[in-house]
Amino acid sequence: MSHILVVDDEAVIRELIAAVLHGAGHVVACAGNGREGLAAVHAFPPDLIILDINMPEMDGLTMLRKLQALAPPRKFRVLLLTGLLDKQRIMEAAKLGVSGCILKNKFSVDDLMARVRQNLDGASAQIIPKNTEPETVEHKSPPANETADPNEAMARALGVKVLLTRDECLERAQQALHGKALSGVVAQVIQLATTPLSNATQLGESISHDPILSAKVLRVANSTAYATSRGPVTTVFDAIKKIGFAAVRNIAATVGIIDAMPSAAARDGFDPIRSWQHSFAVAMLAERFVAAAHDSNQSAAAAVAYLAGLCHDLGEILFQTCFGEECRQIQEAHARTGHPLAELEKVMLGTPTSELIGLTMASLSLPDAIRGPIEIMHGPNAAKDPLGCVLLLADIYANGMLLAASPRSPVRGFATAECDMAMAKKPPPSLDREKIRAEIFALTMLLSRISDPHLMDPLFPPGKSTVWLARESMLSKLDPVEVALESLAKVKTASRLPTPEEAKGIKALVIESADAALGPFTRPNLAAVKSTGGANLPILWLVHKNEIAAVAGDSLQPMLMPTPLETLARFISDIK
Repeated sequence: MSHILVVDDEAVIRELIAAVLHGAGHVVACAGNGREGLAAVHAFPPDLIILDINMPEMDGLTMLRKLQALAPPRKFRVLLLTGLLDKQRIMEAAKLGVSGCILKNKFSVDDLMARVRQNLDGASAQIIPKNTEPETVEHKSPPANETADPNEAMARALGVKVLLTRDECLERAQQALHGKALSGVVAQVIQLATTPLSNATQLGESISHDPILSAKVLRVANSTAYATSRGPVTTVFDAIKKIGFAAVRNIAATVGIIDAMPSAAARDGFDPIRSWQHSFAVAMLAERFVAAAHDSNQSAAAAVAYLAGLCHDLGEILFQTCFGEECRQIQEAHARTGHPLAELEKVMLGTPTSELIGLTMASLSLPDAIRGPIEIMHGPNAAKDPLGCVLLLADIYANGMLLAASPRSPVRGFATAECDMAMAKKPPPSLDREKIRAEIFALTMLLSRISDPHLMDPLFPPGKSTVWLARESMLSKLDPVEVALESLAKVKTASRLPTPEEAKGIKALVIESADAALGPFTRPNLAAVKSTGGANLPILWLVHKNEIAAVAGDSLQPMLMPTPLETLARFISDIK
């Protein structure tokens, strides 16, 4: 199995080459320009790079020069891909270490595969940093109480231990993903879903080429969820007529993506079925959010949102599936030290989950329209990208509906600006949460062929206590915390604290505010409610920002959001 990176700004060329290489058993990653290619080299160390010269943002020669500057040098071959026979640029590329060149106007699959085999079977070439001014470096042995590995030093500082190196972590993930690429038909279905001019005829023809996929679509169309008096359907085209273009497209893509991922039984609190239920929920919510933000003719945008939501957690599923024991130890370290999970993952595994997400996306060769928003969602700038923001909102809202992958899944309130970005400043849609749950449970049973009624059991049992939720008015009314509480208790929601008389009729108080030091919900105000409502009135104070000093012996301590679902559930269950 070889790892090949294809860097070309023309999607039709890039995806064609990726499909051919996938069919030959290689693991393939794609990038649309040199800048993306450099990032892919770090996330997906290749054996061979197929590189276009002329690309926007960063061309192929610039990428090669930057690869030269890497230290230590990375070993791989580079096969140049160009549309013009520019001898000067090709000679320059040869000096930078390329091992061959393919002209696009003379491109053929046979020639491509012959050149790929020639490069992979030959002796290793490498892009080597060229130091024009050699430097003298004084090497010193680390002191006895220190280590040459910075990860080890960081682990000691955090009070944890290194479980795997980055290379060991990525190698295990790559082995798990070996042969897990999307089938050609599923890739076509996903491509049709992202194309505004695609139609039911094209979709039916694509699915009909895969008998297994066709059988699954027909099984869904003939299930009780779509039962009619017209009798069973026997062709994919009849299924499309019966349940609709979007439903068939989503089912086909869902089946293909699930089949492409490693499978494993539940372990250490990880339940694959719940993980897929969560992915289905995020897909459905993202589709509805985008549909509400755009005109009704923007079906392609809604389809992209659905597929991005479906794939958004593939990296996490891979992580939980392939690193179950390590995940357990990281969770224990998080509970013991309080350090952020991403920081602990990077130290204890040598890489954060975000890098595994990139590896998973690259292995499946998902279109850029789907892969890009997922990577943005898991990065620091999700709130600045509309679809990245949609995915983030859908992910947290699904957790609030208790359609979460784990009891530890986070919930928090949304700032109005976040919803404005995701919804194009339009009001959030009205969501029939019970109908969405029913659709997700039905889809899970159909695709997993599991009829266990416990699949529909909630993460936490509902309670009967009455809880007052005081939510700051600047926060969005699309509130996962409120949704979660409504599944756990009887909730009274207001933008103010309860009066003394109202406080006597509740069992607990939950506060949501933007800043612990500002606004209507501060420690003195909460203390006043606690004194009038009874000294034993439980209060959970959730904030987005906290810069006030803790007061020793004071039970009114703000808790930063996001909050694990199990924290909310424990707070409600402890109410007397």
